[in-house]
Amino acid sequence: MNDGRGNLKTRWLRVYWAYVALVLIVLLCVQIGSIRQEAQTVDEAVYLASGVTYWTTGDYRMNPEHPPLEKLLSALPLLPLHLDVRTATPLWAHVIGPGLDEYYYAQDFLYNNRAPWQEILFLGRLPTIVASALFAFTLALWTLRRAGRWASVIALTLFAFDPTLIAHGRYATNDLWVSFFFFLACIAWDAALVRTRSIPYFVVAGLALGCALGTKASALSLPLVFVGLMIVRRSPWKSCLRGMTVSSLIALGVLLVLYRGSLGAFASGVFFQYNQFVAGSGNLYYLFGEKSLVGWWYYYPIAFLIKTPLGTIVLALLTLGILIRAKRIRRELAVLVLPIVVFGAFALFSHVDIGVRYLLPIEAPLFALIGIVGATFTPRMPLVACLLAIAVESLAAFPNYLPFVNIAFGGADRAPRYLLDSNVDWGQDTLKLKSWLDARDIKSICFAYFGAEPKAALGFAYVDVPPNPATSASPITCVIAASAQFLYLHEELAWLRPLKPVAKVGESIYVYDLRTPAT
Repeated sequence: MNDGRGNLKTRWLRVYWAYVALVLIVLLCVQIGSIRQEAQTVDEAVYLASGVTYWTTGDYRMNPEHPPLEKLLSALPLLPLHLDVRTATPLWAHVIGPGLDEYYYAQDFLYNNRAPWQEILFLGRLPTIVASALFAFTLALWTLRRAGRWASVIALTLFAFDPTLIAHGRYATNDLWVSFFFFLACIAWDAALVRTRSIPYFVVAGLALGCALGTKASALSLPLVFVGLMIVRRSPWKSCLRGMTVSSLIALGVLLVLYRGSLGAFASGVFFQYNQFVAGSGNLYYLFGEKSLVGWWYYYPIAFLIKTPLGTIVLALLTLGILIRAKRIRRELAVLVLPIVVFGAFALFSHVDIGVRYLLPIEAPLFALIGIVGATFTPRMPLVACLLAIAVESLAAFPNYLPFVNIAFGGADRAPRYLLDSNVDWGQDTLKLKSWLDARDIKSICFAYFGAEPKAALGFAYVDVPPNPATSASPITCVIAASAQFLYLHEELAWLRPLKPVAKVGESIYVYDLRTPAT
């Protein structure tokens, strides 16, 4: 009997690891397959140019509003290309901090260098793609050790088929990286609080904290999570203070290494981000067709509901219901609940309402929590049905993951009715627009373009969209392409909205054919 049980356990373990491998392969395939079809998003050239100049010149003047770690990591595959950093150009001389000048320099760096821009962009995105797979594996392994294979399968499936994680796990940006380090810091700190030999875990927590702070200022919420875990775990304050000292010193050391011994730039970046957090960036924000300069406190909960697969929302609500009925959350779940609560509270008070990507740090804890609680669900078939629905809804979105909207809100076709900016249109679909135009032998268009590609790199000629024909003496006789960001945010294009587009390219560029029909 024991041999039979042992063989069955071994077989199930093999099935589990086969599933983990399959899901990770699917994640990598959909990311690489979809990213090959996308142009650079608005910020990627800036991040890549910053990273290369940090490595090669030691000058941190570019993009000081964000810490350097992600930029350094994304730039690593570019170093063997020996790219020209163009520090002798007037464009470089004008880069003195946040502003348009860093975007002009980054355009020149990406599109006029020794290697084709497509190669530079793809290589710069690879570290984030690899990190997303490592993140998924870490989540699966941690959940496996905490609650077993079934909980791990649930958490991994929710992560690997989440369209927002797929989308931002492909770009040379910092959202996926800070989420990874955030999760590592929380689980390492929690492990340190419950281990007899705690110092090694405090060391790991300090390293992860330093990396998170060195990636994005939103990681400043981590110390509150740490303190909350100390209270919930009822850890001895004397040992905790010793651990906090170790972790803090290591985190400080990481920042000193990243900033080459000077933390003035880090402090300036934090101050810049704080001002945006409190007062907003001065940009125009958008939600359900309304516009605002200061945003809405409920923006992120609403964005999360719109851009999360319906099956995930159902499972999250069931998990919440079970936790509420229990009336008391087990202490070991605090490592998952506290990051969600603390970071979610930060998001509610934020005045930078430009993308659900800002909520990525709560997703891994949420998925692990659903996995651990969901492993207790009986019967299991409804749970399996939800997981299958999540996978189907996610795969059906390929290759357009950025504008994903769940089926309850009508799918990606309706995305701009609810959200804009990095939720829908980040300038990523110009390659698809070129393919659409080439297939129809259209050489020139009228274009309202939201993105960071220079005109010469688009591969087609365009002029700006003319003003409303109702106020102009001249009729409009061209093919018009309008980025959703401009079409729905700016009133000068409002006259296009009632018209039916002949195509929606990548769900972010609307195409209207206003040419005079042949007679």
